[in-house]
Amino acid sequence: MGFKKATVLASLLIVCFVLAAQSAKAESILFDDGPTKGDSPTLTGSSRLVGVFCGVDICTATLLAPTNAFSTFTGTLAFYLGEGSLTGNISDDFIGAVGSVAVTLKFDSDLPTTAGETTNLGPCVIANIRPGCNAIENGQPQTGASVTWSDGTTDTFYIVSEVGEGGAVVPEPGSMILLGSGLAIAGGFLRRRRGLVTPSV
Repeated sequence: MGFKKATVLASLLIVCFVLAAQSAKAESILFDDGPTKGDSPTLTGSSRLVGVFCGVDICTATLLAPTNAFSTFTGTLAFYLGEGSLTGNISDDFIGAVGSVAVTLKFDSDLPTTAGETTNLGPCVIANIRPGCNAIENGQPQTGASVTWSDGTTDTFYIVSEVGEGGAVVPEPGSMILLGSGLAIAGGFLRRRRGLVTPSV
């Protein structure tokens, strides 16, 4: 084989490898229950997400495998975010049931009560099942798990959780101003009322 033919063949092989590598694309799937979301989380990040449903502090969906790809791993992926510690209570969780051509996803967050506090999702530590939560919520995207498909595509799941939902409620600055002005008006009203009443001797 001549040098020219070898060069053409090598170039053709390189083009094929480059095109094959472009079909493998990593995607990030984000469950966002951060401070700006309130009780309305979102699930975004891939055009292969189908059946997306997000309610009060929960999202479910199915992530389809890339075209002509499959997963060699089937089973359950689980990731738990601790509320303040790895051994306390669960604030948020991610459960993924991995099948050969799809992953069924469930992201869950602690729910608010009528008093404004949050209920947790149970303890991080369960004897003989799990030694604790995987991470402590920090208000930033935290890696929950990932699935690698047969074509090389890797889908990574992230959770953003609001920090301190179960702790003391910190009033908004506007609430503090309203409270202060209300107390000032009440004080002025009481002082004025006192001046109108003449003491009896």
